[in-house]
Amino acid sequence: MAKLTPDPYPTPNYDEYDSIDVLMDREDEILSELRENNDLIKFRAADGYAFYRVVAVSDVDDEPVLQHVPVGDAYRIPSAHIRGLRSQDVKSRLNK
Repeated sequence: MAKLTPDPYPTPNYDEYDSIDVLMDREDEILSELRENNDLIKFRAADGYAFYRVVAVSDVDDEPVLQHVPVGDAYRIPSAHIRGLRSQDVKSRLNK
């Protein structure tokens, strides 16, 4: 059963940017960095995606730990969906 960290991944605040284009570029950089580190999973949500950073994944306890990455519309998946994820599920979704 997966767990979700209480604090989201640090992302830019919309109020800090004069242009939405600059903000979107920064969010793209964040997602690219997480992909490079093999730490990102995503799920379809509404008209976009809900992004999560994989904090920990283990075959021993089968309790992956995820952290919400609030970029774009900051979509989330239901808590029950997160709780139902196993380490195997998380590993199969990494960077797809």
